[in-house]
Amino acid sequence: MARRSWALLAGLLLAWTVSARAADDIAPGNYKLSVLGPGQQFTLWLIKLEEKDGKWSGEILSTNKRIQLPKTTLGDVTVKDGLLKLNLKAEGERFSFEGKQPADGKKIVGTVKLQELLPAQLEPTTIKSLEPIDLAREVMAQPNPNGPELFDAATTLMRQAAAKKAKPEEVRGWASKASKAAETYGPRWQLEYALRVADILASQEEYAAEAVQYARQAERLLPAGSKPPLQKRVLTTVATALKKAGKEEEAKELEAKAEKLPLVAVAKYPPRTGKNDNVVLVELFTGAECPPCVAADLAFDALGKTYTPKEAILLQYHLHIPGPDPLTNADAEARQKFYGDDIEGTPTIFLNGQVGPGGGGRKSDAHDKYEAFVEAINPLLDKPAPIKLTATAERKGGKIDIAAEVSGIDKPEDKLRLRFALTEEVVKYTGGNKLDAHHHVVRAFPGGAKGFAIKEKGLKQTASVDIVEVRKSLTKYLDEYAKETPFPNKERPLDLKNLRV
Repeated sequence: MARRSWALLAGLLLAWTVSARAADDIAPGNYKLSVLGPGQQFTLWLIKLEEKDGKWSGEILSTNKRIQLPKTTLGDVTVKDGLLKLNLKAEGERFSFEGKQPADGKKIVGTVKLQELLPAQLEPTTIKSLEPIDLAREVMAQPNPNGPELFDAATTLMRQAAAKKAKPEEVRGWASKASKAAETYGPRWQLEYALRVADILASQEEYAAEAVQYARQAERLLPAGSKPPLQKRVLTTVATALKKAGKEEEAKELEAKAEKLPLVAVAKYPPRTGKNDNVVLVELFTGAECPPCVAADLAFDALGKTYTPKEAILLQYHLHIPGPDPLTNADAEARQKFYGDDIEGTPTIFLNGQVGPGGGGRKSDAHDKYEAFVEAINPLLDKPAPIKLTATAERKGGKIDIAAEVSGIDKPEDKLRLRFALTEEVVKYTGGNKLDAHHHVVRAFPGGAKGFAIKEKGLKQTASVDIVEVRKSLTKYLDEYAKETPFPNKERPLDLKNLRV
């Protein structure tokens, strides 16, 4: 583990020679030990150095949890001719820091020997831990903080303001400093950061007045002619802040305006000309307990309004990521295994079996995600269909009979397979991501998740589905899973209505 950690860290950095200049006396105290790269810095440990009767010693006070380093201890500390040497040990591996203090500063610059020799520094500090809030306070205390570090620090402090009982004037100071710096990065970032500040502060009643201030600032920064989803986001943010500040009537008026605006501005795919009848397969892996999946989920739902089933087949698989999800089933997990390492987490979308635009986001990111999906799907519809596939499905009572015919195959092979998917078009269920409806949810693969091998130039295949048996199978799966990991609630959305093959 240690060797891998150091190798990954070393891969992020570019080593260069550090020239040490004449040194002043090295002072005892707390220091942040960081490794350096072009335009970046990784703080690894907070170290306390002490000197008594000419003998030096030290200890590691805190480790940066964000980098997930192995447990490290500090051994011998020596100072000779202005050269400081630290010997460290982690999980059986030994490495060292060696550096001198420049004549014009307090930082001790030098190198750390990990998997390779890397530039590093010891920077004096007054903080007593590397907890994010302590690091954030240190950044904000600088005379002229600026850049991404400032935005991150201000956000960290504002999120924990109520829990740490910060005074309103403190919060105003953090927000003002970061908001002023945002001007340097242009109007788009100014608007975005004002919205983020308003959202953070509106979630803490103590700072409702400050939330209104930044929500109104975002409203003023909204460009004329902005897309409806952005207008909706701004109006909703202002309304939320006003409600927290006790201004219900003003909030209601804005909520009514926001309600009329779409979260995703959907555009209908134009009718195709010619004989091209290609259909794109869109598969989304998501989870009802996954807040970062919300943008992808809503964008996926909007695809159903853009494309007809003759243009895009939409399949949504639920996984137990990051928590138990009652819409998950064994066939969805089998499909996850089919794609293997291509699925690093949720959300992940596949277009015709290839990984599509990645990443998640909040509700406010849904329109951008939708545009990314459409931009990737449209070119695929322009390509001719390489294989001819026709299928029918007929329901009689509780059973569905399926028949399909495949033709136009030049090179039959066992890897080429026909699969049937049974989806429930709308499932009402509210999980941790707060969405109350999920669309095109795969409930089963009739005939099995592995499908039917196509070993000849054509294939005729039938399958049947017993709805009662599907429900029994889903119930059994959920019961078995719950024995090991309880679900967040007792709901089992198993209506199996409005089914599609």
